[in-house]
Amino acid sequence: MIKCFIFDLDQTLVNTLSRFYRVFNITLKDFNLKEITWKDFIVNYARDTLDRYIPRPYRREFWEIFLEKYSELIGEVELIDGAEDCLRYLKRMFLSIVVVTGRRVPVAEVMYELAKVSLIQYVDATYTAARIPFKDHVTNKILLFKKVLNDFMLEPSEALVVADYRADIIASKSLKIKVIGVLTGLEREEVLRSLGASAVVYSVKELCTLLKSSKLISFTS
Repeated sequence: MIKCFIFDLDQTLVNTLSRFYRVFNITLKDFNLKEITWKDFIVNYARDTLDRYIPRPYRREFWEIFLEKYSELIGEVELIDGAEDCLRYLKRMFLSIVVVTGRRVPVAEVMYELAKVSLIQYVDATYTAARIPFKDHVTNKILLFKKVLNDFMLEPSEALVVADYRADIIASKSLKIKVIGVLTGLEREEVLRSLGASAVVYSVKELCTLLKSSKLISFTS
């Protein structure tokens, strides 16, 4: 039975795409690389090909710095429609709610943003990659998901991940955690399904409807 929902943050619960674009260009500039247009950013973000703008020897360092800078523009956050209703519904089901982000920032900064969009009251714990040596996006999410399982004393079958990005899907499946994909991160549905998502919805707004009608999962209550 599912006891805990693990939510990705950016583009799953909150829309920070414009922040991603700005921080990406700021980090390009730090590496003396050419900034890109919004149009090129959106196309390559959706295709997960932003690495094409970063020379291979710099990529690990680039993304590590990018993830550290992400909360510097702390005011740029917009709640994705339906997110609060979804989390409220899950809390009424007496389920634990955890937010996991690859941002390399103190937990307090993410909690501040969750409070700004009125989600903090539903969240039992928040995890960031601040203390994890960066290797790649998938590895970092695997380590974070493992920590959630350990801290909450959960079996993989007792957790469910909700996320928009392929790294989260791959990390979840590698740990045998069921995962539902959302399309608010611009990833294609067929990609999320091919990587192992048990179901795909447009956004968290549709998640509760899926959970009420689906036989994919069962709850503790």
